[in-house]
Formats: sequence, structure tokens, C-alpha cells
Amino acid sequence: MVKAALIGAGVALACMVVPIIHFITFLPAGFIGGYFAGLRAACTPGQALAVGALMAVFLTAPVVVAALSLRLLDGDFSLTFIFGGALVILAWFGASGAIGAALGGWSSRRRASA
Repeated sequence: MVKAALIGAGVALACMVVPIIHFITFLPAGFIGGYFAGLRAACTPGQALAVGALMAVFLTAPVVVAALSLRLLDGDFSLTFIFGGALVILAWFGASGAIGAALGGWSSRRRASA
């Protein structure tokens, strides 16, 4: 489960980092990463929720660490802004990653049974 979530987070991160393409793939990055994770692990809907949650944690933690580091250096970021933004990122990647993992798992299980 953790390996699938790391794969999904890596794919999502690649969708966000690649120049020019990231303008298009930033919003669906969690879904795309979750889909690949679901394909890899043949996730059931319950497992897809766990994969989405783990992906969200893996993608949100570095953002929070970077924002807190910038706050220490500059001090312009409020803690409310940092943790509010982290909650939005956590919810977005958790939900879209779980939906993608559920769809990828369904696709993988359907392909295996055919």
C-alpha cells in the first residue's frame, strides 16, 4: 500500500514539476498519480481511500516544511495561511488520489478477470 502511494505521489509530483506541462497537469496530478497507484496495486475502494490519504500526506508534508522554513527566514507567512493551505492541499490530493486509485484498481481488476 505504501509502495503504491509512493508511486502515485511520484507521478503526481512529476506532473507538477515538468515545465510547461505543469500548467495543464497540476490540477489533475493527484488523480493521475492515484490512477497509476491503483493500477499497480489493484486497489479495492477501501484500499483506494488509504492510498489517497497516504499520497496526500506524502505530497503535503514537503510543502509544509518548505513554508515553515520560509517563515523562519522571512516571517511574512502566517501560521494560519500555512496550515490552511496545507489543509486545502491535503483535501485536494487525498480526494483526487483516492478517486484515481479506485478507478485504476477497478480497471486493473477488470483487466485481470478478462
